[in-house]
Order: sequence, then C-alpha cells, then structure tokens
Amino acid sequence: MYQAWGPNTEEDTKKYITSSMSDCLLSPRIYFNFVIIDKFENKTLGTCGVYLKNTNTSEIGFTLDKKNWRKGIGSKVAKALIDFSFNELKVQLIIATCDVLNEGSKALLEKVGFQKIKIIENHMNIRGRMRDTAYYELNINL
Repeated sequence: MYQAWGPNTEEDTKKYITSSMSDCLLSPRIYFNFVIIDKFENKTLGTCGVYLKNTNTSEIGFTLDKKNWRKGIGSKVAKALIDFSFNELKVQLIIATCDVLNEGSKALLEKVGFQKIKIIENHMNIRGRMRDTAYYELNINL
C-alpha cells in the first residue's frame, strides 16, 4: 500500500534474497538486510535494513505484514536498527522516510525519537499516485 514495490512474486523474492546475500560480501559493506522473525512461532513477519549512506549517516527502513501492525513489533525493530546504526556502525545521524499518508509509520518514527525535517512533494509514483514523502532524522547528540 505504501511501498513502491510489491506484492512480489516468488521469483522476485528469490532475486531479492540473492541480491541481499551478495550485499554481505561488499567491502566496505554498506547494506545490512535482515528478516524479522517471530522466534516463538518461527514465522516471518517482515524485513528491515540499514543502508550506510556515508561514514556519518545511515538510513533505516522496515516493512511488516499488515497483520503485524500495531503490535509493538515496528517499535522494537526501529530501536534495534537505531542501536545497530549508532553502536555498531558508529554513525552520528540516522534518516528514515515514509509516505505522508502512512500515519502509523510517522507516529512510530516520532515515538522512537525521530524528528520530521521536511516533506518531499511528488517524490515518486506509486501505482499511479504521486507520493509525497516525509523525511525524518535522528541525531545521536539529541
């Protein structure tokens, strides 16, 4: 609904997994893609990742199956990605974006400490609708 991609075919998913595995071999590594799993039910809930834009800045992103919205999973994932970015990658700034219509994602980003910096109008076309994108930042010094 809010993503530029999907729903994906099985072939699309296989290509994404292969590409993600190749990203692990890059040196220096800049993409860190993860699967979100319910460890009790051994079930995939979504995906998340960190993109190292430069030595000082990372961008986080995640997507959850709609069945898993509003259960606190997104907040836990966002906090883990923030921790990974600041403590493992040693960045000073983390950015995140979402569709301006995605009230849940905007609230989640603000809940975990992000500040909305700007709206990027007509940022991309998603299934025939020009999307405005909310741009957020989280600075380690805040």
